[in-house]
Amino acid sequence: MKVQGFVHKPINFDKNKSYPLVLNIKGGPGGMWGHQWFHENQMYAAKGYGVVYVNYRGSSGYGIAHSKAVRKDYGGADYRDNMQFLDKVIAQNSWINKDALYITGGSHGGFLTNWITTKTNRFKAAVTQRSVSSWISEAGTQEYTPAQMTKEFGGTLWTNFAGYWDRSPLKYADQVSTPTLIIHSDQDMVTPIGQGQEWFYALKANDVPVEW
Repeated sequence: MKVQGFVHKPINFDKNKSYPLVLNIKGGPGGMWGHQWFHENQMYAAKGYGVVYVNYRGSSGYGIAHSKAVRKDYGGADYRDNMQFLDKVIAQNSWINKDALYITGGSHGGFLTNWITTKTNRFKAAVTQRSVSSWISEAGTQEYTPAQMTKEFGGTLWTNFAGYWDRSPLKYADQVSTPTLIIHSDQDMVTPIGQGQEWFYALKANDVPVEW
């Protein structure tokens, strides 16, 4: 599966120097990165970071099959596309400091930030924004209809409880060691603040450096 991604070099780039890198994961999973102004990535570059971001499977703009590829597979194709793109960029750019990798994302990108830190400790720090930590509590508190969640998970909580829980970062929080900053709005109706609070509690309970 081919996916499209982007790379920003840091300001005043010098090919003979080494730079830290931020993997920034968009929300959705619908929607897409494009050739347009996006202040966050420009701010990272202005602070001396390289930035990579990719229209992983689940994104809009590449056909129906691409956009539906993560249904019943949250933390699967979307996770692999981000990590494989990151690895390819690192392999092709010697200026990237492989020991100074950082990860951030919002909404579905926040979910993936949480999810990825349960799978690897390669990132020096994570900033998870308006994230999902548990699809169990998310399903019962967010503004989307039960029909939408049924499409995404292939059933309701009562017919596919294991599917919701198995794809929840909270289930694997005891495997996280990455220092994490949680950013979450208290009136977010798509990913209610409890999602961030649950992740904060989980990391605190497992002695992971975390700030809110």
